[in-house]
Amino acid sequence: MDLAAVLAPGVYPVFMAGGSLDGEPWGHVLSRPGGRVSWLAREPALAGESLFLTLKVPGYHLGDDGSLFPAAGQELGAWVVLSGEVMGCRLVHERRYLLRLADLVRVLD
Repeated sequence: MDLAAVLAPGVYPVFMAGGSLDGEPWGHVLSRPGGRVSWLAREPALAGESLFLTLKVPGYHLGDDGSLFPAAGQELGAWVVLSGEVMGCRLVHERRYLLRLADLVRVLD
């Protein structure tokens, strides 16, 4: 999934799939102008590990078939589950890790 195509520049909380969405996020997605997306996590991840993450995509809603459609307000958002394989992880700041994810796909229920 090309997150740069649907995320405006900003910082978005990310949760582990299957976990609570009202607690502390697992990490964040940083979307930069020009289409660069970075994954920041509170905990390290091992190369080769598959992660399933839940992300709210503001400004979109889900159609009946699971498709994302632009919505009128930024307060709206579609919750999507993404799967990606960890290709690399490095400490960038105290208790903050930068992940490189490959094979990022959206998981449809």
